[in-house]
Amino acid sequence: MHKCRYGFDATGDVDAEYISPDQILCARPAFALPMDVPVVASSDNGLNFSTTAARFTFRNGSSHPTISSYSPIYGKKSKRAAAHNPP
Repeated sequence: MHKCRYGFDATGDVDAEYISPDQILCARPAFALPMDVPVVASSDNGLNFSTTAARFTFRNGSSHPTISSYSPIYGKKSKRAAAHNPP
């Protein structure tokens, strides 16, 4: 049985499904607030987890995302990327 854990010190591991050598499908746990979390995986029913993590962002699907910060604050203007708030 495969497991995923959201956050290094989190409890309440969720089931995962092996898809391919570089993909797993993790169930989504309930989060009260949108947040960015590390995700680690286990292939031995949660006894040992990966030492490196992927990043995953949970967000509220019923509202538009907002930009809370950006970096760098200064730099050359580019036509390739722009941030704006939808009407």
